[in-house]
Amino acid sequence: MWLLELPTEILISIFLLIKMSHSLWPDIQSILNARLVSRRCYEIGSLFLFDSFQVKMTSKQISTLGELSTHPIFCRTMKEVKINLSKYDNLTLEARSRTIPILQLLLEKLKILSKKYRDEVTAKTSGWIEIGAAIAKLSNLESIIVLDCGDKSPSDPSILQATQGINEISKVCQRVTSASVALYWSEQSAQYAKLASGHLRALLSAIYSITTIQDLTLHSFLPRPFQIFDPPLSRLIPDQSLPNLLSISLTSVFVGQQDFKTLVNRQKSKLKRLSFDRVAICDGEWKESIEILRGLQGLERAEVIFPLGGEFGNTSGMPTWMFRKYRSNEVEEFILGKLNDNPLRVWFP
Repeated sequence: MWLLELPTEILISIFLLIKMSHSLWPDIQSILNARLVSRRCYEIGSLFLFDSFQVKMTSKQISTLGELSTHPIFCRTMKEVKINLSKYDNLTLEARSRTIPILQLLLEKLKILSKKYRDEVTAKTSGWIEIGAAIAKLSNLESIIVLDCGDKSPSDPSILQATQGINEISKVCQRVTSASVALYWSEQSAQYAKLASGHLRALLSAIYSITTIQDLTLHSFLPRPFQIFDPPLSRLIPDQSLPNLLSISLTSVFVGQQDFKTLVNRQKSKLKRLSFDRVAICDGEWKESIEILRGLQGLERAEVIFPLGGEFGNTSGMPTWMFRKYRSNEVEEFILGKLNDNPLRVWFP
């Protein structure tokens, strides 16, 4: 059979194999070559050229996202948008000549950084509406990832900007099935934890307004060693349901037992996968918490790695004797109902 007589589904599979023929990264050059075979190969191959875009909060990159959203091909191929909230890039200006005074170089660098800073401030305050409008035009978008989000200091709440952005996106886009947020914190104090907890709850509430979400990932990166303050986050999980939520993954966040009860009450039969990594409870104990999680009747996989707080202590490091005794597979089997006896009540009576 001649190649062009194959069904579209077979040709799509062929292009997918071509794209992933390189073990480390997509083989875009081979896709470009294969598109030259015929008009049909051109149309199918174009679907594999550009499926992800990372936009930093600058006017130029936001404008680029807008152009991609109106492109006749890329508006259909884009499946993932990453929004990077990191600071403007550090600049290193090399001396073009040894005759240029160092003060002149520093002034030149300061001028460029000042321009970038002003552009970034403008983009972070008014650019979210443009981002939301662009995302609304991406007909096959599946995933939104917010990177480098967090409070570097109480006076720099970039997490509030992310919350504003998610709210803008939720107004125009209800097709996204995956949301991922990476958070970074710079301080550890009771006052700062209280401030950060309010911001984090607002962010999750904004994400919960996108009712099509199926996979939710929240990774929080805390300075080490960190201290668990009682209770900075007694209500992290919004008291509302995501009707399509199938998977939730939390890393290095503070939760309360009320969060577990809310999760069970709101997602009892729908949730399929649960992953907790270095999650710290700030009230109660883990032995009681995993008993609450047994109420998730539809769970197929449950993972609790390096639990913190409660009987495991209120610092970032688990004592060696606890580490040797803890068996995550037994905890998983107990949550899934495959074990009758709570292993944590056996290990920590």
